[in-house]
Amino acid sequence: MLHFNSKPLDTGHNSNLLLGFQPSLVFTFSGSDRFRSTTSTTAAGDLYDGDPVGDHARRGQAAASVARRVSEVEIDADRWRMPKLSKNDLDAEVIRLTDLLMQSEKKILEFGKENAQLREQIAQLKMLQELLRESLLGAENKIEDLRGGVVQERQAVAEWEARCSRLQNEAAEREVLLQEILTSTSWRISAPIRIVGRQFPKLARASQKILRSQRAGEPTVRRGSQLETDARDEALVSLDNPRSLAVARTESSSVNSLASNVVSPVCGKLESVDHFSLLQSNGGKRLFLAAADVPPMFDHQSGASRLYMMMRILFEGGWRLSFASEATRGDFEVLAGSTVNRERYESRLREIGVQNIAYGREEINAYLESEGSGIRWVLLSSPNVAYSLIPRIRIHAPWASIIYNMVDFNYLRMRHQAYFNSDGTIRSSALQMREIEIANARTSDLILAISEDNRQALLELDPSLVVKVVPNIFDVPADSDPELASRQNLFFVGGFAHDSNTDAVQWFVEQIWPLICRQRPNLKLIIAGSATPEGVLNLARPGVEVLGAIDDLTPFFRRARVFVAPLRIDVGATGEVGQSMAQGLPVVGTKIAAEGMNAVNGKDLLVADEPAAFAAAVIRLLDDDTLWLQLRANSKELIRQTQSVEAARIKLGSILNG
Repeated sequence: MLHFNSKPLDTGHNSNLLLGFQPSLVFTFSGSDRFRSTTSTTAAGDLYDGDPVGDHARRGQAAASVARRVSEVEIDADRWRMPKLSKNDLDAEVIRLTDLLMQSEKKILEFGKENAQLREQIAQLKMLQELLRESLLGAENKIEDLRGGVVQERQAVAEWEARCSRLQNEAAEREVLLQEILTSTSWRISAPIRIVGRQFPKLARASQKILRSQRAGEPTVRRGSQLETDARDEALVSLDNPRSLAVARTESSSVNSLASNVVSPVCGKLESVDHFSLLQSNGGKRLFLAAADVPPMFDHQSGASRLYMMMRILFEGGWRLSFASEATRGDFEVLAGSTVNRERYESRLREIGVQNIAYGREEINAYLESEGSGIRWVLLSSPNVAYSLIPRIRIHAPWASIIYNMVDFNYLRMRHQAYFNSDGTIRSSALQMREIEIANARTSDLILAISEDNRQALLELDPSLVVKVVPNIFDVPADSDPELASRQNLFFVGGFAHDSNTDAVQWFVEQIWPLICRQRPNLKLIIAGSATPEGVLNLARPGVEVLGAIDDLTPFFRRARVFVAPLRIDVGATGEVGQSMAQGLPVVGTKIAAEGMNAVNGKDLLVADEPAAFAAAVIRLLDDDTLWLQLRANSKELIRQTQSVEAARIKLGSILNG
């Protein structure tokens, strides 16, 4: 901004107006201190000192200086002068600046909201921090409590271990003492007396009474007396115990001589225990008790199917049957899936002559107390059931012979699984299971193994055991048209309660199935089985169908082209492989899957252990109709001879009748 000031100066001289003029020039540029100039003549005396010539010159210089300064100021003013804008340009500039202002205000609002949100989040984080601090404090307190509990548990475990050690030492001492008794001469000499006493308890009591009366000078029992009649009746009733007859025949020489001396004075006509075998036709008095964890779910488990088939054979042989379930009725209903399914399994048991079904410990105890004296045979399936019931049966059914039905040799299966998975926990469980199974075997009269391999393994642990082999039992359908042209799928079935089946199907789908699909992209794999875990359900994909539990597998066996059994964990004898062979569906399996079947590779089934070899065997059966028909015929004949109902009937008859 440029200001010019001029005002008259009162000097008292009018002759020269210039002498009375005092110019004042002030340059001010607002907003900047870059340039500031002030030029003024403050008094006339400063320009006029009485010398006209000098004064004129000085005035000229001053005027020139002022002009020069004015020029410089104009140049600087041009530098700072705003350009001239039109009205439209000014309006546009105003609009632009207004938009910028509005955007700035909008951003300020957004920043304010974000700031508020951040403040809220900070507050929440502070609350969470307090909660975490409190939780941490509580966790620390719980940890302290748990540490105290762990110390107590360790002390309790140490006490139990010490107690177990003492009990083991006592058991070892008793075992030594028992072996000394069993191997003593007196025990062997008294064997005939014990046999007769078990068979004819009333007769034994009568003999004791005779001996006591003779020692006391009392008269002997006369022929035809009530005592003689009771002894004879007891002898006849006891004859329906096949196991007792078998034991008697094994020691016939000593028993016969004793019978002639002890039995003849009372009964007269009874000369030999072998003579009693002719009187086993009295089947109405033979009571057979079967027991398992639950009633046999024959359509879901191969072991349950085997038990059901044995009970059916016993019913056809004239035995009266009862069944004991360790699980309660409610627990079994949950396992079966519904009340309808529970009643269906119960109905199938009644169809094969089961008169009583006892559920749970209380009902079983009540049944044993009521009917125990009439039970002649007891078949106990599964290790835990046998371990629980054997003592009660010995108390309430002293005349019964106990059969321990192993189904699987669980110790072998668990040991193989522990080795396969390198799992020390499973190995420890396997050792515990071995003790249970050996204890069951030693306290039973007879053990039924599912395969010769299992029998030999059990005898290696205790050669004194009596072990017979009763394999899986299947109905073998009559030969019919295989309808080979309509068969195209692969089929797998197995109870997934066993880890071996879960491992098998996962290994097949992940390692073998892709190799097969490269050559047969349109092929389908069908997986069925009870208790299907999530890991198996997740195997479903294009070409792989997971069905779960199926009540009737017959249609699947008839439509499938190949049954696959890729088992890698030892299970003894696989019921699913036998079932497939009985249905005439050729099998491709591993060596473990073929164990216990007495099957020949290339004749009865195809065996392969490596993924590539397994896939090649499957492709071979898909392509070779002649081989497929040969395996079908041979495998059905193998099952018919070794694992059919007819073969099992002969086997069980020879076991139960000595």
